Amino acid sequence: MAVKLSASEEQVVQRVVEMVASTGAATYEWSHPEIKDILDDLRKARVRAVLSDSPNNVYVRVNPTVVPPTVSIGKVGATAPAAAAPMPTFTAPKKPEVKKPEAPKAPAPKGIPAFKKHTYHPPVFHEDLVRSITDSGSLIVCGVGPTGSGKTEHMRLVSAQLGMELVLVNCRKDMDSAGFTGEKTVEPDAETKASVIKFLYGPVVRAMRTGMDKDGNEVGPPALLVLDEFPIIPSWLGMTLNNLLECTGQRRRLVLPENGGEVVTAHSGFRIVLLGNTIGRGTTMAQAEYTAQGDSLDISTLDRISAIFNYGYSRRAEENLLSEKIGDDRVVAKVLKLRDAVRAARKQQGLRTPFSTRLLVSFADGYRVFGGDAAKAFVYVVLNKLMPEERSVYSELFFQAFGQRTEMLTASSEVDYDY
Repeated sequence: MAVKLSASEEQVVQRVVEMVASTGAATYEWSHPEIKDILDDLRKARVRAVLSDSPNNVYVRVNPTVVPPTVSIGKVGATAPAAAAPMPTFTAPKKPEVKKPEAPKAPAPKGIPAFKKHTYHPPVFHEDLVRSITDSGSLIVCGVGPTGSGKTEHMRLVSAQLGMELVLVNCRKDMDSAGFTGEKTVEPDAETKASVIKFLYGPVVRAMRTGMDKDGNEVGPPALLVLDEFPIIPSWLGMTLNNLLECTGQRRRLVLPENGGEVVTAHSGFRIVLLGNTIGRGTTMAQAEYTAQGDSLDISTLDRISAIFNYGYSRRAEENLLSEKIGDDRVVAKVLKLRDAVRAARKQQGLRTPFSTRLLVSFADGYRVFGGDAAKAFVYVVLNKLMPEERSVYSELFFQAFGQRTEMLTASSEVDYDY
């Protein structure tokens, strides 16, 4: 049976046939002037069917998962499309510059080298994680690992590499719908000054709509929504989370019962990543320090996760960052000796405080700030955040690595302090 098209759809078919006849095969971004106004029709199966049928013989390939999304057109059976047609680059509107009075700057202490940021080394599974995120199936990706192992920093790298806006939501046990999807609020009307009820959208909905105009057209890059510490999300948000993670097509949809059943449709490139110290099945004895994640998530939530990536403390990355920030191989060797001894003691003696990559970065910065005084850096950066039962063990391990005692730095010889 012949495919029936509306008059406007027939005009689109004729226009695309003429485009191919004049320019040949080409790839266009969705916001390109040649494609933008006919994109909705090109995504219709019946329009593509008529284009591909004789005598038109034109293929249309819509790819919503690349960043930015594209449409390729050309003759059926022809060679690969030519280079992408030039188009205006999407640029977010500039915010008006507001000049703030400069705060008085304290004079920099003499003899302290300038701060030096170390090179970031992505985990070995970086490319696999990126492939999972960009897959057209809109997979749910989960990253699990100990605190300070670089999970959030990795997401910053991934979002920048893919040209996506990073929306980071830190989950809490007392989290409510306002901090997740949104809630109704009372605000004064700008004109009448009367109180009116409005729905204030939360970060999840705003992330879903990133890159879209008020009419739902995709006009810019999508967002990468990262739910950090996802295992501690409260049970009353569990159903909302499950609905968000559920996806039967390429565009996620979320119903907001609290706003009259409004249906929110996400950008086709919108993606979700879950991060946590545990997988959400409760803490083990080895994860006892993560008491906030002691409760288990509903198995239906875990079942919606497509791929899980395990983070850890990269020894090679730590050695490189210490070398870059400290610059003295002898000192670096001592720090690494301390690191290995503390981590071994944690396993053998059940110490609670992790000796994380983030802590090593802070120690290296402290070493610089305190003029190369490793003992001061250790006390202020490491020792003072430990549990009382751990301090003697850490102090002894520091002495074995550096040959310095820290007792004189933990109390004043001039004033009798009470703690």
